Amino acid sequence: MNSQGLFSIGGIASGLDTANIVEQLMALERQPIKRIEQQKARLSTVGDAWTQVSTKLSSLRSAIDQISRADRFDSLHKVSSSNPDAVAVSASGKVGEGQLSFTVNQLATRMQRSSADSFEGLDAAIGGRELVIDGVDITAELGENATLADLVEAVNDAGLDVRASALQVTPGNYQLVLDAKNTGTVGEFAVESSGWSNGFGVTQAAQDAELTVGGITVTRSSNTIDDLVEGATITLNATTTGPVTITSERDIDGAVDKVKGFVDAVNGVLGTLKTMTAYDPESRQAGPLQGSSEARQLMTNLRDAISRPMAGLTGSDALASSLGISLTRDGTLEFDEAKVRQAFQDDFAGAAAKLARSGSTTTDAAQYLSSTSATQPGTYGVEITQAAAVASATGDAYVQPGLGEERTIRITRGNGTFTDVTLTSAHTNAEEAAARIRAMLEAAGVNAFDVTADGNALRIDTLAYGSAARFTITEVDGNGEATGGDAFGLAQGEVTGTDVAGTIGGEAATGSGRTLTGAAGDAQGLSIRVDGNPGNFDVTWTRGVIGTLGAELSRAEGVTGTVARARASLTAQREIYQTRIEGMERRVEMREATIRRQFVAMESMLGQLNSQGQWLSQQLAGLPSNQKK
Repeated sequence: MNSQGLFSIGGIASGLDTANIVEQLMALERQPIKRIEQQKARLSTVGDAWTQVSTKLSSLRSAIDQISRADRFDSLHKVSSSNPDAVAVSASGKVGEGQLSFTVNQLATRMQRSSADSFEGLDAAIGGRELVIDGVDITAELGENATLADLVEAVNDAGLDVRASALQVTPGNYQLVLDAKNTGTVGEFAVESSGWSNGFGVTQAAQDAELTVGGITVTRSSNTIDDLVEGATITLNATTTGPVTITSERDIDGAVDKVKGFVDAVNGVLGTLKTMTAYDPESRQAGPLQGSSEARQLMTNLRDAISRPMAGLTGSDALASSLGISLTRDGTLEFDEAKVRQAFQDDFAGAAAKLARSGSTTTDAAQYLSSTSATQPGTYGVEITQAAAVASATGDAYVQPGLGEERTIRITRGNGTFTDVTLTSAHTNAEEAAARIRAMLEAAGVNAFDVTADGNALRIDTLAYGSAARFTITEVDGNGEATGGDAFGLAQGEVTGTDVAGTIGGEAATGSGRTLTGAAGDAQGLSIRVDGNPGNFDVTWTRGVIGTLGAELSRAEGVTGTVARARASLTAQREIYQTRIEGMERRVEMREATIRRQFVAMESMLGQLNSQGQWLSQQLAGLPSNQKK
């Protein structure tokens, strides 16, 4: 509300600067509002401080996620070649440790055949020449006026593992060149020609790459080899006169860098919180989070996660300091690179297990898989009451179909898709019938089954375990209609696998295939894979240094975390302050309007008094002199 319009000229009667007086009075009235606005502005500064903390927490989360599980250290490997120019190597997965030496005797090459006939250009007619590659008649569909370009296109469109091109040998002199797409002897192809002067000679023979490993000759069809050293891809670039050594080892430098990145990220959070909560007695300046219980608690929780013994471990091994990570007096982390490096050199897997979440079992027949935020560190007894099993069906003794007879069995998977396989008198026994079924499944792109001969009976098993693995076999006719036949004894209704069953830590567990997962208690969310029925055994799960701190970080993050709660409190307080400011502003506006009206009334009254005084003065001035006396 603007009450300035109540009078435009102040102090006409009184001679006072009433406008300035009102402004000063209103300034005094607004002093409480200014104080609240300052408090509100400080809350914004506090909010900005929490934003900085949140950014540091995000960086810490990123560093933790890279090495939060022990298996993530497994990917930290490096491979090298003693002669990288001749033999290059790169990691392509989890690599084992060790060395492999070999000599490259020859490189893999691809077959090349070229025509002796030459053509003046791509538009030159092939003149009735015929070409058959691997039994496919390339020229059968070409017309009488087909050109060299048409022939090249026909070869490349035939779907063969052969690539055609027209090579310009000299200006106006083209030859047809046929190249195998694949190197090695597997890429060899046959050419039959008619009407060509000298056919197609082999201008480059196909050969496999050949290595000598110790005294063993190893061949591969390609110069890129990914099955010689586990997890490593080897590329052969040249032959060698002596051995080349491929070395695979743990990437200790990479592991140390990851741990250092984690420590730096923790110090980034702690340093920011320390600055934000500090008070400087000399400047009498307090940090924006000074006095914040949430900030102090967050610092305490993070430091405690590093300094307290790790659950599941005992003695000095349970302390982060045993790995070279320690809490200093100023509340930050100290990173002892030499100690961390030595820990990984002495026992890479053990160091990784102490740092990150990890699990182990007391039997080779079970493997730790994963855990959740609900899982508590500890050692839990596992009792297996039922082993997982595949879905399996074994038929009756196989009877060879009669001459001219066809029997078709339909294998329907749990998702409703099916594959039909026809057996005839050519399949004389269960071995041949099983081979036929495997071939038909493979041709259909189905790799969910293992088909074998059990004596002279057909046996079909799923590769997957558990109740989700299921199938049905029926016998059908040529129209796909069920015949009611026994499908060689395999028509047994739906066949279903069995889930593993048991308990973890004495509490209920859920089985899915070979995976058993704790469903209650401290082992909730703890998953292990069980092969067969190993009986009773133990599984141990630890959070490690990084996992423990990650759990604390989870309590600070998210919509219900420490930071979110602090921000929600700030938002609520700012809204309260804003409501108070708006209410006080309305009261000040009303007060200003009242004061201005009072000044208007005073000026009006003084104006009237002035007018009366002037009138009296005029009257007295008009009286005779004797009357004045």
